[in-house]
Amino acid sequence: MRFELSSSRYHSVLLILAVFMASMVMATLSMHFLLRMIGIALVLIGGLYLFCQSKHHICLQYERDGSWCLIKDEVEYEGVLRGESIVTSFVSILRFNVGQSVQSCVIFSDALEKEVYRQLLVILRMG
Repeated sequence: MRFELSSSRYHSVLLILAVFMASMVMATLSMHFLLRMIGIALVLIGGLYLFCQSKHHICLQYERDGSWCLIKDEVEYEGVLRGESIVTSFVSILRFNVGQSVQSCVIFSDALEKEVYRQLLVILRMG
């Protein structure tokens, strides 16, 4: 079964909230004004970088033998789901053994249609 992930509003909102909170922390630090502005600028640039990095095309494919194919920007990774993956009705954090490395995939529930996300949860909990 194939799961095509779309961009998640939950992810975008959480990222914007984290950047905003980090900017507020930088603004309230007791240091020279110029250093605070540089810190805020670095936080905003880092947040923009993370936001742009999150726009990858990601696809998961469950194989009949229990393995997974993780496709990120047209690059395929064959892997096995690790036991420490976390699966909830709101977000799933999947960790895969891919060769000698580990790949992670964070999936918010709104990245898939409701029924498709439910099917993914069933496969993950059964496997």
